[in-house]
Amino acid sequence: MVEKSKLDEDREGKAMDPSYYRGMIGTLLYLTASRPDL
Repeated sequence: MVEKSKLDEDREGKAMDPSYYRGMIGTLLYLTASRPDL
């Protein structure tokens, strides 16, 4: 894991696909519900 990484502003303003993030959150919710020992 990288510590103290610097986050920069996206100056180009590219549109992000919200379905990608929805899928990621859904996967994390599934993992926390199905594997409480994680």
